[in-house]
Amino acid sequence: MARLTFVALAAAMALAMVSLPTSPLAAATNDVAFASPEQLAARDAAFDPLNDPDIEIIDDVEDTDFDDLPGFDDDDDDDDVVAEAVTGLTNVTRRTHPHRKHRHAKHPAHKHKKHSHRHSRTKLHVSAAPDVGAKLLGKDYKVTWYSAHDLLNPACGAGKWQPSKRSHVGAVGSSSPLKCGDFIQLCSKKGCVKVRIVDACAGCSQRTHVDLSKAAFLQLATGGLDQGEVHGVHSFDLGNKISPWAINLFGGKLASQGQHPY
Repeated sequence: MARLTFVALAAAMALAMVSLPTSPLAAATNDVAFASPEQLAARDAAFDPLNDPDIEIIDDVEDTDFDDLPGFDDDDDDDDVVAEAVTGLTNVTRRTHPHRKHRHAKHPAHKHKKHSHRHSRTKLHVSAAPDVGAKLLGKDYKVTWYSAHDLLNPACGAGKWQPSKRSHVGAVGSSSPLKCGDFIQLCSKKGCVKVRIVDACAGCSQRTHVDLSKAAFLQLATGGLDQGEVHGVHSFDLGNKISPWAINLFGGKLASQGQHPY
């Protein structure tokens, strides 16, 4: 009789243990493990670098001495175009092809104004070599450059941020695996620069083609803007978060973060 009582008691205890509620930690773990693609996409879309405790935000930084870059200010209307866009005065026509080799009239008697910029003591997003541990995407990327009206209303920004020629941003074609908000590090024989994908490039038919802002392109081109294209560029995947994060170079939260520009 005692044995039967013991067996019954053991069975009751086992049943109680099975029916115990799942702990909050276990529930949270299960939610993460079995999240649907839609849930993961929603979490990615909600990512806001300004509210991420793991990201150091810097409002204004420049890793480049633009006065030493030949041709950087040849298109004097670049800054005016961006200023007009911010005040809503410009009608935008989307670009249909990347920029090629540019020629500008030479004016020996004309000298560009020197600009005063804040410079970082240590280069944050420009380097001589790729970051340690960066994932190699390919060794045969091609980069071109774009400016002026082509910078306006980037496909990934919903008009909330207007990059300038001094920003470190890029545009990709429909065949590219890169998405809105992705950071890549591009390296040529000249050096490396970190770039954020913020726009679509209809003329970039190759998956390894990235159209860059002037500042980013000039970090890779030994011949300045007139070089037009740089081939054999190594590309590295940095994910969608970097720290420190320079707002003036990369912008903030993107409306279509995690989605392809097209």
